[in-house]
Amino acid sequence: MAVIHAGLEIDPAILAGVLLNDRDQVDYIQKLLDDLEARHLIVKEKGRYRLAGRTAIPFRDDPALQRLTRDIEQVQLPDDLPRGSETAALLARRAMIQRSQDFSASARSYLYACRLQWDAVESNEAGATLEDLRWYMASYASVRAGELSQVERNYAAARPYYLAFFALVREEDPLWARMRGLLNPMLAYYWANAGRELGINMADWNLSSASPAQIAVLAATHDHPELRARWEERTRALAEVNPEVLQRVVEQIRHNYADQPHYLAVAERIAAML
Repeated sequence: MAVIHAGLEIDPAILAGVLLNDRDQVDYIQKLLDDLEARHLIVKEKGRYRLAGRTAIPFRDDPALQRLTRDIEQVQLPDDLPRGSETAALLARRAMIQRSQDFSASARSYLYACRLQWDAVESNEAGATLEDLRWYMASYASVRAGELSQVERNYAAARPYYLAFFALVREEDPLWARMRGLLNPMLAYYWANAGRELGINMADWNLSSASPAQIAVLAATHDHPELRARWEERTRALAEVNPEVLQRVVEQIRHNYADQPHYLAVAERIAAML
Protein backbone atom coordinates (compact mmCIF):
# COMPACT_ATOMS: atom_id res chain seq x y z
CA MET A 1 0.00 0.00 0.00
CA ALA A 2 2.81 2.41 0.89
CA VAL A 3 4.64 1.75 -2.37
CA ILE A 4 1.47 2.27 -4.40
CA HIS A 5 0.51 5.36 -2.41
CA ALA A 6 3.93 6.87 -3.16
CA GLY A 7 3.34 6.37 -6.88
CA LEU A 8 6.33 4.06 -7.28
CA GLU A 9 6.54 1.27 -9.81
CA ILE A 10 5.60 -2.17 -8.54
CA ASP A 11 8.51 -4.56 -9.15
CA PRO A 12 7.62 -7.94 -7.59
CA ALA A 13 11.23 -9.18 -7.55
CA ILE A 14 12.53 -6.08 -5.76
CA LEU A 15 9.65 -6.14 -3.27
CA ALA A 16 10.25 -9.85 -2.61
CA GLY A 17 13.90 -9.08 -1.94
CA VAL A 18 12.96 -6.31 0.51
CA LEU A 19 10.20 -8.17 2.35
CA LEU A 20 11.48 -11.74 2.22
CA ASN A 21 15.16 -11.44 1.31
CA ASP A 22 14.39 -13.69 -1.65
CA ARG A 23 13.82 -12.10 -5.07
CA ASP A 24 12.33 -15.36 -6.38
CA GLN A 25 9.25 -15.10 -4.17
CA VAL A 26 7.31 -13.05 -6.70
CA ASP A 27 4.23 -15.24 -6.31
CA TYR A 28 3.94 -14.12 -2.69
CA ILE A 29 4.06 -10.46 -3.74
CA GLN A 30 1.37 -11.12 -6.32
CA LYS A 31 -0.80 -12.70 -3.61
CA LEU A 32 -0.45 -9.54 -1.55
CA LEU A 33 -1.46 -7.42 -4.54
CA ASP A 34 -4.38 -9.72 -5.36
CA ASP A 35 -5.55 -9.50 -1.74
CA LEU A 36 -5.45 -5.69 -1.75
CA GLU A 37 -7.33 -5.68 -5.04
CA ALA A 38 -9.94 -8.17 -3.78
CA ARG A 39 -10.55 -5.90 -0.77
CA HIS A 40 -11.06 -2.96 -3.17
CA LEU A 41 -8.13 -1.03 -1.68
CA ILE A 42 -6.23 -0.84 -4.98
CA VAL A 43 -7.15 -1.15 -8.64
CA LYS A 44 -5.10 -2.22 -11.63
CA GLU A 45 -5.35 -0.04 -14.71
CA LYS A 46 -3.34 -0.43 -17.89
CA GLY A 47 -0.84 -2.65 -16.12
CA ARG A 48 -0.28 -0.28 -13.18
CA TYR A 49 -1.72 -0.21 -9.66
CA ARG A 50 -3.22 2.80 -7.95
CA LEU A 51 -5.27 3.41 -4.82
CA ALA A 52 -8.97 2.78 -5.24
CA GLY A 53 -11.00 5.95 -5.72
CA ARG A 54 -7.96 7.92 -6.87
CA THR A 55 -7.20 9.33 -10.27
CA ALA A 56 -3.84 8.82 -11.96
CA ILE A 57 -2.77 12.00 -10.10
CA PRO A 58 -3.93 11.23 -6.52
CA PHE A 59 -2.96 14.66 -5.14
CA ARG A 60 -4.77 16.61 -7.88
CA ASP A 61 -7.30 18.01 -5.39
CA ASP A 62 -4.96 18.54 -2.43
CA PRO A 63 -5.82 22.06 -1.16
CA ALA A 64 -2.16 22.81 -0.37
CA LEU A 65 -1.20 22.12 -3.99
CA GLN A 66 -3.96 24.02 -5.75
CA ARG A 67 -1.67 26.90 -6.78
CA LEU A 68 0.78 24.45 -8.37
CA THR A 69 -1.99 22.45 -10.01
CA ARG A 70 -3.46 25.59 -11.55
CA ASP A 71 -0.06 26.67 -12.89
CA ILE A 72 0.50 23.24 -14.45
CA GLU A 73 -2.95 23.06 -16.02
CA GLN A 74 -2.76 26.58 -17.44
CA VAL A 75 0.78 26.63 -18.82
CA GLN A 76 1.05 26.63 -22.61
CA LEU A 77 3.83 24.38 -23.86
CA PRO A 78 5.82 25.46 -26.94
CA ASP A 79 4.56 23.70 -30.06
CA ASP A 80 8.03 22.45 -30.95
CA LEU A 81 8.72 20.93 -27.51
CA PRO A 82 8.77 17.11 -27.72
CA ARG A 83 6.21 15.53 -25.42
CA GLY A 84 6.94 12.80 -22.88
CA SER A 85 8.74 12.03 -19.64
CA GLU A 86 12.18 11.99 -21.29
CA THR A 87 11.83 15.63 -22.25
CA ALA A 88 10.54 16.38 -18.76
CA ALA A 89 13.69 14.87 -17.26
CA LEU A 90 15.90 16.92 -19.60
CA LEU A 91 14.07 20.12 -18.68
CA ALA A 92 14.37 19.34 -14.97
CA ARG A 93 18.13 18.90 -15.30
CA ARG A 94 18.35 22.20 -17.19
CA ALA A 95 16.26 23.93 -14.53
CA MET A 96 18.56 22.64 -11.79
CA ILE A 97 21.49 24.37 -13.47
CA GLN A 98 19.51 27.54 -14.17
CA ARG A 99 18.29 28.03 -10.61
CA SER A 100 21.64 29.39 -9.39
CA GLN A 101 21.69 32.02 -12.16
CA ASP A 102 18.12 32.85 -13.18
CA PHE A 103 15.09 32.04 -11.01
CA SER A 104 12.66 32.97 -13.77
CA ALA A 105 14.23 30.72 -16.41
CA SER A 106 14.50 27.88 -13.92
CA ALA A 107 10.85 28.23 -12.88
CA ARG A 108 9.75 28.13 -16.51
CA SER A 109 11.79 24.99 -17.23
CA TYR A 110 10.50 23.25 -14.11
CA LEU A 111 6.91 24.19 -14.96
CA TYR A 112 7.26 22.74 -18.46
CA ALA A 113 8.75 19.58 -16.92
CA CYS A 114 5.80 19.35 -14.52
CA ARG A 115 3.26 19.63 -17.33
CA LEU A 116 5.01 17.07 -19.52
CA GLN A 117 5.36 14.61 -16.64
CA TRP A 118 1.76 15.21 -15.52
CA ASP A 119 0.49 14.37 -19.01
CA ALA A 120 2.80 11.35 -19.24
CA VAL A 121 1.51 9.93 -15.94
CA GLU A 122 -2.11 10.52 -16.93
CA SER A 123 -1.58 8.74 -20.24
CA ASN A 124 0.22 5.88 -18.46
CA GLU A 125 3.43 6.38 -20.44
CA ALA A 126 5.96 3.64 -19.71
CA GLY A 127 8.49 4.81 -17.13
CA ALA A 128 6.53 7.95 -16.18
CA THR A 129 6.23 7.92 -12.38
CA LEU A 130 4.38 9.97 -9.83
CA GLU A 131 7.59 10.14 -7.81
CA ASP A 132 9.31 12.15 -10.55
CA LEU A 133 6.24 14.36 -10.97
CA ARG A 134 6.23 15.19 -7.27
CA TRP A 135 9.99 15.90 -7.44
CA TYR A 136 9.51 18.33 -10.33
CA MET A 137 6.57 19.98 -8.55
CA ALA A 138 8.52 20.47 -5.32
CA SER A 139 11.44 21.88 -7.29
CA TYR A 140 9.14 24.23 -9.20
CA ALA A 141 7.50 25.35 -5.95
CA SER A 142 10.89 26.21 -4.43
CA VAL A 143 12.11 28.13 -7.45
CA ARG A 144 8.83 29.94 -8.05
CA ALA A 145 8.79 30.96 -4.37
CA GLY A 146 12.32 32.31 -4.82
CA GLU A 147 11.39 34.16 -8.00
CA LEU A 148 8.39 35.86 -6.38
CA SER A 149 10.26 36.60 -3.16
CA GLN A 150 13.74 37.58 -4.32
CA VAL A 151 13.11 38.92 -7.82
CA GLU A 152 9.57 40.31 -7.87
CA ARG A 153 9.42 41.16 -4.14
CA ASN A 154 5.85 39.82 -4.12
CA TYR A 155 6.08 38.15 -0.74
CA ALA A 156 2.38 37.46 -0.28
CA ALA A 157 2.15 35.69 -3.65
CA ALA A 158 5.16 33.52 -2.73
CA ARG A 159 3.49 32.12 0.37
CA PRO A 160 1.36 29.36 -1.29
CA TYR A 161 4.46 28.09 -3.11
CA TYR A 162 6.35 27.75 0.17
CA LEU A 163 3.42 25.84 1.66
CA ALA A 164 3.15 23.62 -1.42
CA PHE A 165 6.83 22.78 -1.11
CA PHE A 166 6.39 21.71 2.50
CA ALA A 167 3.22 19.79 1.67
CA LEU A 168 5.22 17.70 -0.80
CA VAL A 169 8.47 17.30 1.13
CA ARG A 170 7.60 15.28 4.21
CA GLU A 171 10.05 13.44 6.42
CA GLU A 172 8.62 10.00 5.63
CA ASP A 173 8.61 10.68 1.89
CA PRO A 174 11.33 9.76 -0.65
CA LEU A 175 11.52 13.46 -1.60
CA TRP A 176 12.94 14.30 1.82
CA ALA A 177 16.42 12.99 0.99
CA ARG A 178 16.43 14.74 -2.38
CA MET A 179 15.26 18.11 -1.11
CA ARG A 180 16.56 18.32 2.46
CA GLY A 181 19.24 20.85 1.48
CA LEU A 182 16.45 23.32 0.67
CA LEU A 183 14.45 22.78 3.86
CA ASN A 184 16.26 25.25 6.14
CA PRO A 185 16.45 28.17 3.68
CA MET A 186 12.85 27.62 2.55
CA LEU A 187 11.63 27.65 6.14
CA ALA A 188 13.74 30.67 7.11
CA TYR A 189 12.50 32.74 4.16
CA TYR A 190 8.92 31.57 4.67
CA TRP A 191 8.95 33.16 8.12
CA ALA A 192 11.14 36.14 7.21
CA ASN A 193 8.80 37.14 4.38
CA ALA A 194 6.15 37.94 6.99
CA GLY A 195 8.37 40.84 8.02
CA ARG A 196 9.22 41.81 4.48
CA GLU A 197 5.51 42.13 3.68
CA LEU A 198 5.35 44.81 6.39
CA GLY A 199 8.41 46.66 5.11
CA ILE A 200 10.44 45.87 8.22
CA ASN A 201 14.20 46.30 7.89
CA MET A 202 15.67 42.83 8.23
CA ALA A 203 19.28 43.57 7.34
CA ASP A 204 20.52 42.32 10.72
CA TRP A 205 18.63 39.00 10.48
CA ASN A 206 21.43 37.42 8.40
CA LEU A 207 18.97 35.41 6.31
CA SER A 208 21.70 33.71 4.30
CA SER A 209 23.19 32.04 7.37
CA ALA A 210 20.57 32.11 10.15
CA SER A 211 18.84 28.89 11.11
CA PRO A 212 15.03 28.54 10.96
CA ALA A 213 15.03 28.43 14.78
CA GLN A 214 16.75 31.83 14.92
CA ILE A 215 14.37 33.36 12.37
CA ALA A 216 11.38 31.94 14.24
CA VAL A 217 12.49 33.57 17.48
CA LEU A 218 13.26 36.91 15.79
CA ALA A 219 9.79 37.01 14.22
CA ALA A 220 7.87 35.60 17.18
CA THR A 221 9.41 38.06 19.66
CA HIS A 222 9.64 41.15 17.43
CA ASP A 223 8.48 44.53 18.70
CA HIS A 224 6.05 44.87 15.78
CA PRO A 225 2.74 43.25 16.87
CA GLU A 226 1.58 42.65 13.28
CA LEU A 227 4.75 40.70 12.54
CA ARG A 228 4.19 38.53 15.60
CA ALA A 229 0.62 37.90 14.47
CA ARG A 230 1.67 37.04 10.93
CA TRP A 231 4.39 34.71 12.19
CA GLU A 232 1.82 32.82 14.23
CA GLU A 233 -0.61 32.66 11.30
CA ARG A 234 2.10 31.31 9.00
CA THR A 235 3.26 28.79 11.59
CA ARG A 236 -0.27 27.46 12.08
CA ALA A 237 -0.67 27.12 8.31
CA LEU A 238 2.58 25.17 8.14
CA ALA A 239 1.46 22.93 11.00
CA GLU A 240 -1.50 21.91 8.84
CA VAL A 241 0.61 20.70 5.92
CA ASN A 242 3.86 19.53 7.56
CA PRO A 243 3.89 19.25 11.36
CA GLU A 244 7.09 17.18 11.28
CA VAL A 245 9.25 20.03 10.04
CA LEU A 246 8.01 22.22 12.88
CA GLN A 247 8.71 19.46 15.38
CA ARG A 248 12.30 19.46 14.14
CA VAL A 249 12.52 23.20 14.86
CA VAL A 250 11.17 22.63 18.36
CA GLU A 251 13.76 19.92 18.98
CA GLN A 252 16.53 22.12 17.53
CA ILE A 253 15.65 24.94 19.92
CA ARG A 254 15.44 22.66 22.94
CA HIS A 255 18.79 21.08 22.07
CA ASN A 256 20.78 24.15 21.00
CA TYR A 257 19.23 26.93 23.11
CA ALA A 258 18.31 25.16 26.34
CA ASP A 259 19.82 28.02 28.39
CA GLN A 260 17.85 30.79 26.61
CA PRO A 261 14.33 31.21 28.04
CA HIS A 262 13.00 33.33 25.16
CA TYR A 263 13.99 30.60 22.69
CA LEU A 264 12.36 27.92 24.82
CA ALA A 265 9.18 30.01 25.06
CA VAL A 266 8.93 30.11 21.26
CA ALA A 267 9.53 26.35 21.11
CA GLU A 268 6.60 25.83 23.49
CA ARG A 269 4.38 28.07 21.37
CA ILE A 270 5.17 26.04 18.27
CA ALA A 271 4.71 22.76 20.13
CA ALA A 272 1.27 23.93 21.27
CA MET A 273 0.24 24.40 17.62
CA LEU A 274 1.12 20.83 16.68
